[in-house]
Amino acid sequence: MMGTSCEFTVFTPTFNRKELLAEVLECLKIQTHRDFEWLIVDDGSSDGTKECVESWIGTTDFPIRYHWKPNGGKQSAMNIGFLEARGTFFLPLDSDDICIPQTLERLRTRWFEIPEEKRKDLYGINCHCRDWETGQLVGEFYSGDGIISDTFEQEFKYGVTGEKWGFLRTDILRRYQFPVDVDRYVPEAWLWYRIDSEYKGYFINEILRVYRQDARVRVSNMLGKYAHGMFFFYSDVINQFIGRIPWTRLEFWKQFVLWNVYRQRAKLSLFRETTKVHGTWKKFLVLFSSPVATLLRLSGFR
Repeated sequence: MMGTSCEFTVFTPTFNRKELLAEVLECLKIQTHRDFEWLIVDDGSSDGTKECVESWIGTTDFPIRYHWKPNGGKQSAMNIGFLEARGTFFLPLDSDDICIPQTLERLRTRWFEIPEEKRKDLYGINCHCRDWETGQLVGEFYSGDGIISDTFEQEFKYGVTGEKWGFLRTDILRRYQFPVDVDRYVPEAWLWYRIDSEYKGYFINEILRVYRQDARVRVSNMLGKYAHGMFFFYSDVINQFIGRIPWTRLEFWKQFVLWNVYRQRAKLSLFRETTKVHGTWKKFLVLFSSPVATLLRLSGFR
């Protein structure tokens, strides 16, 4: 486990994205705040990523650190990133995205505008993305700018949707690890929900990341492929966090339907898995929603 030696760790997990990594490098070269490192964890690339990154090391005024690992999925790469990061703040930046030149400066400025006595109880900052092609905001703005809140409140009370972004305190992240013994893919929300249940975040209505919407298509294709990981996620939401979602919102009911969709795709027994659901009313709802899930699956839902 590393100590901290800079303010930000910009973390990029990658797999066979050599050409796109060069775009990330260029956006980091023009950051107006310079106290950061770039940590790349390579999930077993075979396209020359290693040689490419090694040719960059020593050519920039910020450290570039490269870690290669056998292919095991993005979450296993993120687990390594949490432990290897040397920055006080951990900023994930995927290999197919970039950020604006003022990103680190704005994140730092907004963080230190928070009174010190409040910062110790916050996990980090949440901000917004704009679409790579249209330049438009992805989703909606938060319910306010410079507010202390959490993902559950913003998403399920105020209906804020769309890809969001931000940094987290490294010291908090190091207390968590994604499960890697369930499937090669578990949604990142599995970890963010856990952190949200213990800490609050600082939400700002600034657009700092440029997001490729086609990434959403790739993720939707993965969801059907990794049914066990998705079922694990929805099981956890129902058992641990469903009480944070108002029952009057559609999202509340979707958790039970999707639990069944991925249970069916993973070929798991309804009755056996229902015994693992905590609470009689939750058991009833997973049983009640099973026929709906069957209809969705037969209609081609992935």
